[in-house]
Amino acid sequence: MLIGRKEPEFVSFVLKSLDRLYNDFKAVAVPPTLCELKDFRFDGGHVPNYNTKIIQQLYLLKFFPIYSIEYKYIYEKLIKDNIIDLNKIKILSIGAGCGLDFYGFYWAVQSKKMNIDILSQYKGIDVVNWDYKNLISEELSPNIIIDNIQNCSSINEDYNTIIFPKSIGEFDDSAFESVRNIFKKSDFKSDTLVIISSMREKNTSKDKDRLLELIYILGLRGYSTTNKDVIFSCTDGDKLYDFGISYPEDIKDFLFDMKRNCTEKPECKKECLEVLNYHNKPMNNTNYIKFQMVIFKKKEGVEIYDYDNLPF
Repeated sequence: MLIGRKEPEFVSFVLKSLDRLYNDFKAVAVPPTLCELKDFRFDGGHVPNYNTKIIQQLYLLKFFPIYSIEYKYIYEKLIKDNIIDLNKIKILSIGAGCGLDFYGFYWAVQSKKMNIDILSQYKGIDVVNWDYKNLISEELSPNIIIDNIQNCSSINEDYNTIIFPKSIGEFDDSAFESVRNIFKKSDFKSDTLVIISSMREKNTSKDKDRLLELIYILGLRGYSTTNKDVIFSCTDGDKLYDFGISYPEDIKDFLFDMKRNCTEKPECKKECLEVLNYHNKPMNNTNYIKFQMVIFKKKEGVEIYDYDNLPF
């Protein structure tokens, strides 16, 4: 996996974004707002309440650099390997958040010196109206629809690239059933279809199992694939600095020492102290870079199941 180029403009973007996030976070990281971080945890399949702004900020401070590298590489690979006709590419990001993968798309396009008009072929959907969708600029903000995936019955536009940015395993069972139904009912027309699942490091098994369910559905809808078991991970370095990014020490110190702003009242919950002591560390390790990119080709002359009669 080749993502080791140290690109000054990309590095500058990551560091400037961190600085903005840090200044916003520092201004509110005191009680009682600080206490809202008790929900910032991922143990036991728990998903934080991303509607809470301070949780959005800490999430991005923790993961923004490493995920920016990952999504940039994903889109660079998509472009470099000529997997999809770039004149016809249409991207749907399900669980797009603030558009982190859109930023990766933008920097891949910049890296390949392509016309940025291609960015208009990106659309996202998320139930949460995240802040920080304008970290590049207001003019280059991602097109993200704020809606519950359970309100969607099918994919109406002819998307040929669908990405789940660390999201496929975060849907509750009811929401993921809606995702399954969307794949059953959608009439995909493209001869080549790409499904990308950016996987969570500590929940890889669930993420992979859910993607396999979608692969099975697409098989019954007339598509075949030969790379459903391939997982891409990082082999070019162990830390952020291997890619030219040094996580700012002042931000790291503030996150490590957040407990100093905590009053530790008797009613404080154990979960809150765990966040302040353990879950506040920025991700510096590249083992968080992990994804599947499954390429489907439409099969000729095969029976395509009607979605009402799929055998499950």
